[in-house]
Amino acid sequence: PFLNLAASGPLSIVSPKAVRESGDQVHTRPVGTGPFMVTEYVAKDHTTMVRNPAYTRKAPWSDRTGPAHLDTIVWKFVPEAGTRVTTLESGETQAIYAIPAQSLPRLEQNTGLRIEKIPWPGAPRIWLLNTTKPPLDDVRVRRAINYAVDKDALLATVAKGIALKAFAPLTAVMLDDPALRQAYPFDQAKAAALLAESGWQPGAGGIRTKAGQRLEILLNAIDYGGGPEPAVQLIQRVRSGQAPGDLSLDREARARGGAHGAAARRPLGVGLPGQRAGGEV
Repeated sequence: PFLNLAASGPLSIVSPKAVRESGDQVHTRPVGTGPFMVTEYVAKDHTTMVRNPAYTRKAPWSDRTGPAHLDTIVWKFVPEAGTRVTTLESGETQAIYAIPAQSLPRLEQNTGLRIEKIPWPGAPRIWLLNTTKPPLDDVRVRRAINYAVDKDALLATVAKGIALKAFAPLTAVMLDDPALRQAYPFDQAKAAALLAESGWQPGAGGIRTKAGQRLEILLNAIDYGGGPEPAVQLIQRVRSGQAPGDLSLDREARARGGAHGAAARRPLGVGLPGQRAGGEV
């Protein structure tokens, strides 16, 4: 959503003078108007920021006007979630974000820590499906995927019960439509019927086939250093004879923008771009 992006990095205002002076290295020496200034950037390691003495604004959520309380912030890049948690528990870091669900109960029992739970604005965790390539060019196959994925199991197993089931292109904090809450319930029989209707019949090993071709989906699972998200592996493990087909994982550092049958962005569920009937988890 525009307001969410406008308040974060993707739509941040870039200084024309800084661009002229730094060229394509401007991202390593950013110039802004916030309460902190970047003084050091070490790729894949850390960024150091110091207090901006010229900052005079008052944040809407604060009663303080003027420069920040902190003198310096060192922002360390730790892509592996478990390692981030370890740095917090050992005292190496004072704060982390994106806590893995399996670590949350233990951290909540630590009286020396404060956990902040904030609703996620914008798009939920979804799969972006390439509808120009078979088999996902058939809406019946896409609908079958939505019915075949047990999203409640994902919430219980991967999210440990702390997440909400998504049902629209935006999360409930931005779009809560009761009429969509029951969209695409887990229904393997309906998934099987849709696949049969589209010509995909049960074949060897429980994988459906059509005109001699196996029903296969290649998921580009983005690996940011800690391996693909557990939800992707869970869906791959639990497929059965009634599931849509064979889900193969293509692990790489970044998605290739729809080069395959399905490109994953924050892969935790299945969604149909352009449709309000979600199925995202």
